[in-house]
Amino acid sequence: MKPLYKFFAFFFLILLLGFFISPTNKTEIFFGALTPFIASIIEVFLLLRAVKIDLLLTTKILMIGFVLKMVFFAPYLLGIIYFYSFDTHSFVFSFLGSFIAFHTLEAVLLNTFFNKK
Repeated sequence: MKPLYKFFAFFFLILLLGFFISPTNKTEIFFGALTPFIASIIEVFLLLRAVKIDLLLTTKILMIGFVLKMVFFAPYLLGIIYFYSFDTHSFVFSFLGSFIAFHTLEAVLLNTFFNKK
C-alpha cells in the first residue's frame, strides 16, 4: 500500500500548485484534479491486488480501466463544461494536467512491478 501514499502526496502537490497559480479558481482546480485522482487510486489499488495474484493480470485491469475511464470521463467533462458556470479553462487545465500526471505515476509504478519480477 506504500505506492498509494505517493498518489495522495502528488494530489496535494497538484492542488497546492494550482491554488498558488490561480487562487481565485480553487473550486475548478479541485474538481479538475479530484476525478483523475479517484480513478487512479481505484486502478492502482486493483493493480496492487493483481500483482500479488498474477503479474499478467495487470494488463487486463489496465485495459478495462482505460475503457471505463473514457466512458465515465466523456459525459463528466461534457456535463461540467456545458452545464456549470465557472471558469472552464482552469478546470480543463487542472483535469488534463492531473490526468497526465497520474497516468505517468501509474506507468512508473508498473515499471517497478515488472522490474522486480
